[in-house]
Amino acid sequence: MTVTAALITLSVALALISPIVYAISMVQGCSKPARMTRFIVWLAATISFFSLWADGSTVAVWLAGVFAFRNTFLLLMSLKYGVGGVTTIDKYSFVIAIAGLIGWQLAGDPLVALLFAIAADFVGFVPALIKTYKEPSSEGPWFYYLESTAVLLNIIVIGAWSIDLLFPVHILLTNVLMLGLIFRRMKSSVNT
Repeated sequence: MTVTAALITLSVALALISPIVYAISMVQGCSKPARMTRFIVWLAATISFFSLWADGSTVAVWLAGVFAFRNTFLLLMSLKYGVGGVTTIDKYSFVIAIAGLIGWQLAGDPLVALLFAIAADFVGFVPALIKTYKEPSSEGPWFYYLESTAVLLNIIVIGAWSIDLLFPVHILLTNVLMLGLIFRRMKSSVNT
């Protein structure tokens, strides 16, 4: 097995393990995902997968495919263990995600579709970011650690700048932002 194949395999394995860790955290009451975020992340991951596939990606498409598959599972888990879904922010995020889907359909260009998907995904994360900012203890860090590591391995494999980097870099930055918000609680507990 080549180094590239080993890194892709490890990246995919971590991306498959992370939702199991997150589901356990949900069942234990340690993580309460924002339902609208889970829906929009599922939608954006699915769009990203099909965009990368249409563009002929051979590396990032695997991670995007795994993300689309496992986000289906996380969406279903969030219906029982999640919070929210009907706030004004949730509704705006939903509208923007649908606009991303429409943009993908109208664009006819994999790059434009991917950019719509990334924008929808980030806006979809807004409910989770706000929730985690207000209640850092509503999320456990392990899901985001595993996600970040999986994506970082994918970025290393891709190496040179290409469309393949857009989705993984976006996911990495979003996960690092979530980790920062989660660890605000540790910093504030130490300071009190």
